[in-house]
Amino acid sequence: MAGEIAAWIYENICEGRDRKEVLKNQIVSLDAQPFYETSSGQKRIYTVQSMDPQSTAYNLAAVYTVEGKIDEEKVKESVQKLVERHEAFRTYFGLKDGEIVQYITESMTPPIEFVKEEGKKAPSLKELVREFVQPFDLEKAPLLRMKVVHIQEDKHYFLMDMHHIISDQSSIDILMKDFYAIYQGEHLLPLTVHFKDFAAWQNKRIKGGEMDRQLTYWMDQLGKERFQRTLHYDYLTPGNRSFSGKKLHFKWDALLCEKLTTFSKNHNVTPYMVLFLTLELLFWKYTEEKRFVIGTAVEGRRNPSLQNIVGMFVNTLAIFTSIHEEKNIKEELEHVKKTILTAFENQDCQFETVVEELRNRTGIKEPFLPVMMNYVTKGTQEMEVEGLKMQYHDLEDITAKFDLMFVFEKCGNSHALDIEYGTELFAEETIRQMGQRFLDILAMIMDNDQLSVKQVTLPLTKQDEMLYEKVSNLKEMREDKSIAEIFEEVAKKEGERIALKSGKNLITYQQLNYMANFIAMQLKEKEVKRHDRVALVLEQGILQMASILGVLKCGASYLPIDPQYPKNRREFMLSDSNAKAVIVEEGGICEGYTKELVINEELLLEGMKKKESEQFAFTEELSIDDEAYIIYTSGSTGSPKGVSVGGRSILRIAYDPNYVEICPGDCIVQLASYAFDASIFEMFTPILKGACCLFIPKDILLDFPRLE
Repeated sequence: MAGEIAAWIYENICEGRDRKEVLKNQIVSLDAQPFYETSSGQKRIYTVQSMDPQSTAYNLAAVYTVEGKIDEEKVKESVQKLVERHEAFRTYFGLKDGEIVQYITESMTPPIEFVKEEGKKAPSLKELVREFVQPFDLEKAPLLRMKVVHIQEDKHYFLMDMHHIISDQSSIDILMKDFYAIYQGEHLLPLTVHFKDFAAWQNKRIKGGEMDRQLTYWMDQLGKERFQRTLHYDYLTPGNRSFSGKKLHFKWDALLCEKLTTFSKNHNVTPYMVLFLTLELLFWKYTEEKRFVIGTAVEGRRNPSLQNIVGMFVNTLAIFTSIHEEKNIKEELEHVKKTILTAFENQDCQFETVVEELRNRTGIKEPFLPVMMNYVTKGTQEMEVEGLKMQYHDLEDITAKFDLMFVFEKCGNSHALDIEYGTELFAEETIRQMGQRFLDILAMIMDNDQLSVKQVTLPLTKQDEMLYEKVSNLKEMREDKSIAEIFEEVAKKEGERIALKSGKNLITYQQLNYMANFIAMQLKEKEVKRHDRVALVLEQGILQMASILGVLKCGASYLPIDPQYPKNRREFMLSDSNAKAVIVEEGGICEGYTKELVINEELLLEGMKKKESEQFAFTEELSIDDEAYIIYTSGSTGSPKGVSVGGRSILRIAYDPNYVEICPGDCIVQLASYAFDASIFEMFTPILKGACCLFIPKDILLDFPRLE
């Protein structure tokens, strides 16, 4: 992973130094002991796995399609020699006097089995993998399992699964190369050190203060930043994520691959640096943030003695980056180059140490790396040995350790992109568009390195072009203010015009504004602020509309819950959304919620008459792009998913219904439940255009003579 970066640094930065100084900290082989120290990364993985022993989040599974006739005894013998060669495959973990330690057994049966799944009833590869990948018990060796599935006489699947605590992506490559060599009868030079020796060496350096300088660098980079998740998700982040994920593959054409190689050489950078810049530009356009952090993985094998060892050496770097609109692409690429090289020079400081220090300094409580970038050059290439042809097989369904991970694979002169994403957060179409836009931006910047950064545009999809053509004609549309602020302007302008009708009750725009102000002030007393969520469990009517506007005036978003929903669905939505407060009608069905605002229309009418309700002071700057409401899916295919919708979407629906023109004085009947998207047009179009929203009881709606 990014191995060529380390090589570049060594050749271009360390070349002028005394090589003895560079390699002064030699790793020595430890004498036999009952147990051994663990590395920083192993401690973190052990702790996380212990919290959820049945999780497979840290399983590293790989699948190969094998063509040719397999000699089972020869394969068993080769695996046995692999286990003898690499101590990691004989390692297990436990606690000793409160410390996480590792134990190594002297001998072990080869962890491989052979099964036949021939014929029409043979399970699919997806089913085989699902059955094969199971949780590991970290206190039992081996933390490796292999399986050969015979599908046909000359076709097989080779399944391999290791726990991340003993391996990484480079380890898969080492394992496969060693397997091929042993299978062919080649003699491998014995290993002089193993992972346990590295762990002791690493801990010695940390205790000796050798990482302090590097930690200072990371704190200078990250210690003063506010880590906020600025990605826009398709679904509301669930309270308890399963981290189910998927992988989408994007194959590059030969011309783009050739351009990347040539462009990199001409600018004295690596392809990794060009791809990093492209990712920067993509997320700048997606989030409008000029300063953000992108995570990347490094092999962690800078010491030459570690190159052929299986183990969990990989480290994560949180690279802080910024966009400079005034520069051109060539200048920005040079800035990226310097940023990456400096970060890689400080790669020995472990990510766990950085996070712990950040928590002490800034109080961060959640992961601050929603986006990761990996550059893979090992472990996926096709190989042949004694009549066997092995081809790596990509797995689509994965565990999403991060919200988004861009994995760039280099094989020879060709490149490919895999985007791994959390299916609980993103829709597949969103990721497809994102991947294509990445490739479009990459081609754009390589075609013209004099292009100004601010001239980089986000290519439109066909759907985007249709929407752009549609909304570009909206002359009335206001995008500089929030929904709440736009409503206030309409309320001042329309004043005594009727805004709501419900039976004999007529509410003017001025009165509706005062009602919304009253509710907003009540919510403020319950410490509701911008970006919070407020659940509404209300029947259709004046109270419902005033409450929605009151929530928006606080800068919060509303979660519509139909009072008729089953109790378990209501409770799930409240828990999953992390609602800060609940507005419920007196005598409602949400009793017991800690921050419940109980209200009725009589109280609302009294509240709007108070002097302080005449004007509500917006204490925070609001935005049209703030989350406005959350809508939950039916859950027919699983648990309901919350979808976050911004104010801009409401505005577009209100100002361009595309099939009817709404003018002040018009009247629109609200038919749909506010828990469905159809209600947005019926509620917001009239009150943002000076028209009237009419509420009709359900019994009348179903009685056509009375309705007329």
